[in-house]
Amino acid sequence: MNTYEKQRLENIKKNQEMLLTLGLKATDSTPNEMPSFSSKKREPMRKSLRIRGIKPTKVENPNNLPEDLYTIDYETSRKEKRVPVPYGEIVSLENGQESKDIVKYFRLVAKQFSISVPENNNDDSENKSVSKNSEMEEIKEEFSETSRIKTKLEIDENSTLSKIFKNMKIRHYEANIPITTQRIYSIAFHPNPDTDSILVCAGDKRGTLGFWRLHSSDYIVKDWESIVDGKKHIKTESNPDNKESPKSSKTKNNKIDSSEGHEPDLFSFYPHSETVSCINIPQESPNNVYTSGYDGTIRILDLSHPTSFNQILKLKDDPMITSMELQFYNGKHNSSHPLVWFTTTSGIAGFTDPREPNSKVHSHMFHDNRIGCISTNPKVQNILATASTDRTIRVWDVRHMLSPLDIENETSNPIELQNLDEGGSVTSAYFNPSGDQLATTSFNNIVSVWSFDKAQNKVVDKKFLNHNNRTGRWLSMFRSRWHPNPKFPSCFVVGNMNHSVDIYSGRSMEQISNLKDGSRIKTVPAVNIFHPHLAMIASGNASGKISIWS
Repeated sequence: MNTYEKQRLENIKKNQEMLLTLGLKATDSTPNEMPSFSSKKREPMRKSLRIRGIKPTKVENPNNLPEDLYTIDYETSRKEKRVPVPYGEIVSLENGQESKDIVKYFRLVAKQFSISVPENNNDDSENKSVSKNSEMEEIKEEFSETSRIKTKLEIDENSTLSKIFKNMKIRHYEANIPITTQRIYSIAFHPNPDTDSILVCAGDKRGTLGFWRLHSSDYIVKDWESIVDGKKHIKTESNPDNKESPKSSKTKNNKIDSSEGHEPDLFSFYPHSETVSCINIPQESPNNVYTSGYDGTIRILDLSHPTSFNQILKLKDDPMITSMELQFYNGKHNSSHPLVWFTTTSGIAGFTDPREPNSKVHSHMFHDNRIGCISTNPKVQNILATASTDRTIRVWDVRHMLSPLDIENETSNPIELQNLDEGGSVTSAYFNPSGDQLATTSFNNIVSVWSFDKAQNKVVDKKFLNHNNRTGRWLSMFRSRWHPNPKFPSCFVVGNMNHSVDIYSGRSMEQISNLKDGSRIKTVPAVNIFHPHLAMIASGNASGKISIWS
C-alpha cells in the first residue's frame, strides 16, 4: 500500500469518528448496485427495400380483384378524378350536378344570347392605320425602351386610353363571384353587342365550365367610340343618377340578392374530365362555345340549341390539349365554319375541320417541348405563331397544311419563318386584331410586343417592358391579351402579382391603368380578358372566382 492510499484511509477513519461524535451514522462508501432490467425481445426496426438496396418483387393479385381496383392510383389521393368521356360520346347538360330546372333556365338564357348569323360573312374590313412609320424608324431601338421619345400618335392614343379606363372598377356588390370551384384557367365573353345583359364563362382545373349572366345593375358601359372620335365623354349606365349599382345582401347560401331581388345567374357544367385549357366564342359564329381540355378533347355547345357538348376532336396518342385557336379560313372553307387549331404538351400542333368526316387531324411537330399558345394572323391567313417552354416564339407559314393533302406528306409540312429566343419559357403569343403586332409573355419577367411586317411575313422590331410573371405552381400563368376589337385603341391586359390588373398601350408600351381593389380583392387575378365590344375586363383567380371591371 502506497503513502497516498494510507493517507486516504486515515482521512476516512477520522471523518467517521467525527460523525459518530456528532451522533450521525456513517454512510457506506461502497456504491450501490445498479438495478437490473429484464428487456423484452423485440422485432428489429423495419427497413424498406429501397434502403436495403433490394429490388421489389412483383406481388400477385391476392384475391383476383379487377385490375382497376387492385392497382393503386396515387392521383386519387390528391384529387377527385372523373372518368374520361369515351371518344364520340356526347356530354349532355344534364350530366352535371345542376337540377333539371336550372338546366331549363340556362337554355332560356343561352337562347337569349343566340344570334342569327348569315351563312356567308366575309367582312374583312381593314382598320384604318395611320402612317407614322418614318417617324417610328428614326427613334426605334431594339432592346431599350427607356430612352424612347413618344410620338404624337402614341401620346394621343395614351390619352384616349386613359379616358376610356378612367374610374374602372368592380361594380357588382360581391367582388368575387364563384363561377367555378377550382382554379380558373380560361375565360371568355359572349360577343353580344347588346349592353342590356352580359354573358361570361370560365373553365377550371377540374373540367368545369361555369356561366354567369350579369344583370344591368352589375356593370357600367362607357361609350368608348365617342372618346376615340373626340366627342363628348358619354356614360351609359343602368342607374339614372350615374351612381354605383345598389348594394345587395348576401344570404346564407352565399347567393347575392340585389335591391331588385335577383340572384346571380350561375350555371355549372362538366364537358371535360380534366382542365379546361381554352374557351372560345367567336364573333363570326357567336352561337357556338368551343372548349378544349387536358383530356384531349375539343367540344362545342350550340347556344341556339343548348342540349349537349358535342365532341369534334379526340386525341389518342398525345391527350393533353394546352391551347386552341379558331381560324375562319376564306379559302375553300366557309367563313362561318372555322378550322380548329390545337397544341399539345409534346410540341405538336395541328388543326381539324369539324365538317370533314371523322374530324381528320392535320398535325406537325412544331416544337420539341410543350406548346402553351398558338395564334393565327387575322390578316395573313397562312401565318401563325407558337409559344413554347423551349424559350422560343416561332413564326410559321402553314399554307401547305391548309392546301388539299392529296400529294406526298413532305409537301404538307409548315415552313418555319423565324425562331425568336425570349430567354425564358414563353407562356403566350397573340397577334393583335390588325395582324401587325405580336404580344408575348415569358418567365424571364418581360412582356414583349413584336412588330410584324405583313409584306415580308417576318418580325422586324421588338419592344418590351419589365413585368413580374413568376406565378409559381398554384396560379395560372399570365397571358397578355389584346382587346379584340380592331377599332379599339391598341392595348393589352395582363395580371399582376400585387393583386391587381395591368393595362398597357400596345403602341408605346406605357402603363395606362392599374386596376385594384385592395379592400376586396385579396388574391391574384391571373386570367384576364377584354370584352370583344366593350371597355370591360373579366378577371379570374385560383379559387374559381371571377370579377368584372367596368
